[in-house]
Amino acid sequence: MDGAHRDPFDRMIAAQALLENMVLVSRDTALDAFGVTRLW
Repeated sequence: MDGAHRDPFDRMIAAQALLENMVLVSRDTALDAFGVTRLW
């Protein structure tokens, strides 16, 4: 996972959301760079 978002925990939950085809509930717009579906 490349990208400007360097927080290892955020990268881990983004990867898990992609793997599990899940929606993340977060206000962190930086997660959008990973291609996850984000709610809120």
